[in-house]
This record gives sequence, C-alpha cells and structure tokens, in this order.
Amino acid sequence: MVVAGFSDTSAAALQTLLCSLDFSFSSVTIINAGGIGGQSVAPGISAAGGAGGGGFAPGSAKDRYLSHLGLASSCEIVDDVLIGIDRESRILSLASGHQVTYGVLLLAPGIQDQTIVRLSDEINAFVEEYHTRPPIIAVHELDSALTPDVVADLTDSATRGRPTVVFGESEAAVEAVHKLLAAGLPASAIRLELPGRIPQATCAVPLEEATVESETGRGVAAIMVKAVQAAEAQGGVNPLQGLLMHGPPDPAWTSMITGVDDVGEDFVSVTITESDAVSGEQRETTMGGRLFVTCDAPSVDLDMFRSLDDAGIVFDGRIVVDAAFRTNDSAIFAAGPAARFSQRYGTQLYQEHYNSLELGRLLGKSVVRHFEAEIRAPFAALAGTQPQNSNTVNNDLRNQSSSLSTGSSSVVVNHAAPATLPVLLCPRVTTCVFGGAGEGDDAGSVFLYAGCPDAMKAPRLGAPPGGKILEKYGSGTGGALLRLNLDAELKIHSVVCMGPKTEETMRLVRLAGLHSSYLGNIVNEMGSGLIQDLAETLNQPWMSALYEDSFTDLRRQLVTGAVQSSVAMPAMSRPGSPTAGAESEKALDEATVKLGAIEATVSFVRANLLSMYAV
Repeated sequence: MVVAGFSDTSAAALQTLLCSLDFSFSSVTIINAGGIGGQSVAPGISAAGGAGGGGFAPGSAKDRYLSHLGLASSCEIVDDVLIGIDRESRILSLASGHQVTYGVLLLAPGIQDQTIVRLSDEINAFVEEYHTRPPIIAVHELDSALTPDVVADLTDSATRGRPTVVFGESEAAVEAVHKLLAAGLPASAIRLELPGRIPQATCAVPLEEATVESETGRGVAAIMVKAVQAAEAQGGVNPLQGLLMHGPPDPAWTSMITGVDDVGEDFVSVTITESDAVSGEQRETTMGGRLFVTCDAPSVDLDMFRSLDDAGIVFDGRIVVDAAFRTNDSAIFAAGPAARFSQRYGTQLYQEHYNSLELGRLLGKSVVRHFEAEIRAPFAALAGTQPQNSNTVNNDLRNQSSSLSTGSSSVVVNHAAPATLPVLLCPRVTTCVFGGAGEGDDAGSVFLYAGCPDAMKAPRLGAPPGGKILEKYGSGTGGALLRLNLDAELKIHSVVCMGPKTEETMRLVRLAGLHSSYLGNIVNEMGSGLIQDLAETLNQPWMSALYEDSFTDLRRQLVTGAVQSSVAMPAMSRPGSPTAGAESEKALDEATVKLGAIEATVSFVRANLLSMYAV
C-alpha cells in the first residue's frame, strides 16, 4: 500500500489501518515532499523539489500520530514528489527518477496555495542570477524560516514601514498569523491582506451575497480579526493590537499576486492584479514588504493534477470519489481537501469543508472493507454466489472491478458505488492560539471557529440568513466572545469563540452541527431572558455527555441506522393491501427508522456498558 501525501487525513487513515484487528499491513510506503516531520527517508531515495512540504508544528494532529504509531519505523518514508501513475502496471513515477509499485494507492495530499508555483519561472530566474531566493514563502515553510535572527530582522523592518505580509484569507492565513505570533513577531509587524477570493469550486452562494459582517474579506482569517475586535469591545485584551487588515474596498473586486516586481536587500515588491468580477475590468498595482507569506485560495498541487490527468483519474476541481472514497480505479482511493464526492450524491460536496481526521478514519475503514471483499471473493465464486451487487452506476464514476487469481482461474470483484454518503458528523475547526507559556490546555487565549460544511463554504461572524445568534455574557465572562450561530432550522451552524484557552472553551467546538434541541430549551430560555451567561449554561454537568467522543459514536450509529432503514424501505414488502394509502406507508417508514435508532442505541449501550457503569 502506498500513501501519497502526509496530511491529517492520511495520518488518521494510517492509524485506522495500522491498528486494525483484522489485517496486518506490513508493506506501507508514504511519499511526501519533505518526508514526515523531519524523519529519516528511505535508503537510496533522494529529496526532490515541489510544492507542499512535510513540516508541521509540534502538537499538531500529524505529530501525535507520529509519536503514537511510530510511523517512521513501521512505514517506508520516501521524500519525493509523485509525477506519474501507470494504472495498468501499478507503478508510480517520482520526480527523482525512482519508481514505486503499489497494490492499493491512497491519495491524501491536501491542498495548498499555488502562488509559488505560479511565480516559479520568475523565482527560478532570480535564484539563478543572485543565488538566493526572494522572500516569498508558503505557510509550511515558516517553521524552519522563523529563527530568532529572522524574527528580529522582521520586527526591525516593520518599524521602517516594511511589514510581514500574510496574503490570503483561508485557514492557512490563520495558521500563518499563529506561527508568526508564536515565534515572537509583534502583531504590529504583520499586515493581513485579504484578496477577497473564494475559490470558484467552493463558492456556494452568489458573489454579492458571500460576505461577512465587514466590507473586506470573506474568509475565516477576516472572521478571526472581527472576533478579536468583538472580544475587545467586551473588555478583553486584543492580541492582534496593531495588526493591519486590508482588502478590496468593493466586494466585487478580488486580487492576486501575479509577479515579482522588485527585490532589494531588505524588501520585496510584488505585482498585484485586481479584478472586478462583475465588469471584468482589471488593474495592476504593486505592494511591498519585508516578507510575503502566501495563503491564497488553495488548490491541488500541479504535479499531482498532471499525474492524475495523464492516468485518466476523474478530476473536477478536486479528485472525484464515490461514498467509499474510491476513484474511477478501484485500486486508487482519495480523501481530504484534495477530494470531492461525486455529483451523484449532490453538488458542492468538497471534502475541504469536512473534518479531515474524520475523513481519514472513514477512508481507513473503507480500505479495510476493500480487502475484506477481495479475500471473500474467491470463496464466494466457488460457492456460486456474487460477492457484491454491481448494478449501481453513478454519473461520473462507473462501478469498479478488480481481478483476483484463484489457481488457474480469475475472479472479478465488483465494487458497487454506495447509494448514500458516509455519515459525517464532526465539525471542521480553525484555531489560533495567542500568547501563553506552552501548548497546554490553559495557555494564553484562543480563537476558535467551528462549523458544519455550509458554514465553512462561506464563513461569517454571525448567523446565516433566517438564523439566530445565541450570545449572552455574565459578570465573570468579560473580555470573551462566544456565539452559537443557528440556521433557519435551529441547527448550530457555527461556533465562534475568542477568549481564554481552557478545556471548557476548547470542547465547545463539538456543538457545531448539533440541533439546538440537544441543549434543552436554550433558544426559548435565551429569548425570555432566563439565561444570564451562555458559557456557564453550556458547561452544566448534564451537558458534559455532548463533549465525549462516545457521544459522537452514538450519534453516528443512530444516523447510520436511520439512513439504512430509510434506504431499505422501498425494497421491503409492505403489509396490507396495495391500496393501503400513503399515510400507512409513512407510518411504517417512521416506525422502521425509530426501530433502527433503538437498535443502534441498544448496541451502543451493550458495547460501552462497563465504561458507562464506571462513570
């Protein structure tokens, strides 16, 4: 098995696979530019250039998987770039000239800002002439770049009008601000430039409607700045005091870095192209600074796209997969921000809006089921039964098949596309920690934005149209911001928090995606003034169950049982006469769904009885 890209998604998938009780995966290769966290690379494999990198901050999800699973010792790690896929021979070509064979290929490279790739010709020409690179870097390069001497230089340059420019409004921009502040750079030395760009692939609403409660920015980075300002209005300390946020004056205008204008000993100037999405008008300007950190609209790496396109893997803005995370090749799986679900399941189902760790765990389970089907296939063939139904065909992914050798004959395993999407319940979370002495639960203050997929498509500080904002502060919660944004159906669309980094604060992100009824009668109680402090209410003892991992497992079993029951109903024979009427059918549907929920609950209680008793 070969894993291309080391991301949160692939790390979670590897945990599921390596901890499987049914299979022992003894031959796993990870291909990633930069290795994984500085771990040693496979003998004979040389490093190669390319966008994206293996670096990550200590304490990240990938760092935890490294330490817990010992991936460096259990997997072969190849520091290289995937540039070609031979599906017939199952051979991967790497930028270094080496080749790697695979039985099953997992694609989880994530998505990155492509500014460096776009400027590669100019950057390479500059390097060739001056033997140094202009100070324009991607966010993943900050970990190695921010030495004490560099931070001192950036701080000094800012006093002379040459700030460090974070160009972008994506989650990567929030990460960049966090890394710069954590390295000791004052907020007053940072300029957050909001290009006003939502990738066309992820824009779920018309451009003129995709705005936050501000005239600049439509991404989560702008939400962070506005949340800090709102907390400051409550009497809190502004950890971004002095940070300059700038963006297009008109929501119709967008901007992007299109060239390197000039480079001096202690500055760099870039060409900015501004565009009017309505009239099509364009204009060019320049922007200067000491360092540019590019965090613009992310996309799939160009080398990855070319290798997929040449191999005939279906690509539509992202790698297209079915509900089992399979591409149009049954031996190639994909998940995470670089993938999207087939349009047969709906539109705008881009996985970058979902929780990457949850996607990774489900990807691992899907791969396990893949091997289970192939192991059972020869025995099913000998018994004269078909191992899987293969009469489902989707719009852009046909049912896949693979061959197994059984002696002198070959058995074909049909992989039918699942009828429904997997149950995805965990919200996607963006975090930025300010100050504090360490990475513990009580270190400084924190900005949190957690949302359901719709909330991540078009982030906003407040509630979506037709929704409500739940916000109430007591006498002891001054200087903090806490909002539960409900949609028109009173589901928790997003959770926005800016305040002390405590365990009680961090766990609130788990509420995103729940219906407000899980919180009791909180909507009516807020409306009637019975709740004086929202944070205190959300941390009542009886609500503690909502923040447990096992509660999410229970919800997943309930929802899965309900979905499976509802999908199975049309194929079931119904009692009574054929003219029993729509009402009896509806009642039977509801009864079946309830029965599935009850069975799931009983199964969950039985499986967790001992731990529940201990509590």
